Amino acid sequence: MHDLKWIRENPAAFDAGLARRGLEPRSAELVALDAERRAVQTRVQEMQARRNEVSKQIGILKKQGQDASAVMAEVAKLKDEVPALEAQERELGEKIDAVLAALPNIPAADVPDGPDEDHNVEPAQVGHPARLRLRAQGARRPGLRPGPDGFRRRRQAVGRPLRRAEG
Repeated sequence: MHDLKWIRENPAAFDAGLARRGLEPRSAELVALDAERRAVQTRVQEMQARRNEVSKQIGILKKQGQDASAVMAEVAKLKDEVPALEAQERELGEKIDAVLAALPNIPAADVPDGPDEDHNVEPAQVGHPARLRLRAQGARRPGLRPGPDGFRRRRQAVGRPLRRAEG
C-alpha cells in the first residue's frame, strides 16, 4: 500500500506515476480525505482534553462544597459527542484505505513505459536460453505401482527394502 505521508509531500510525483500506469490522478482526492480525517482527529483530541479538564474541575468544586451540575452536564455532552466524531474518523480512514488498496504500485524510475511486458528493453543477454528435454513419466515407472510386487520394485528403485507392517 502507498505511504500517505509521501503522497502528501509529493503529489505531483504520485500523479505522474499513476499516469505512467495509465490511470487518472488521485493525489488531490487522497490529500483532501487525509486533511479531513486529520481535522476530525484534532477535534476529537481537543474534546477529550476538554473533558479531562472539566472532570478535574468537578472534583475541585465538590471538595469546595459547590454545585457541579452545570460542569457535569458539559462532561456528559462531551462524552456523547466524542464517539460520533471517532466513528467519522474511522469511516474516513477506511475510505482512504480502500482508495489506496485499489491503486496499483507506481513503477520505478528505471522501468520503461509501455502497455505490457513486451515493450520492456532487454539490455543484454548472456548465454543461450536453456532447452529442457523432459519426458513424461508414465504409470509404469518402477517403484510407484501399487500392488504386491510394488515393494520389490521399490527395493530395486531405491536400493533398500521397504518395511511392511504386518498384524
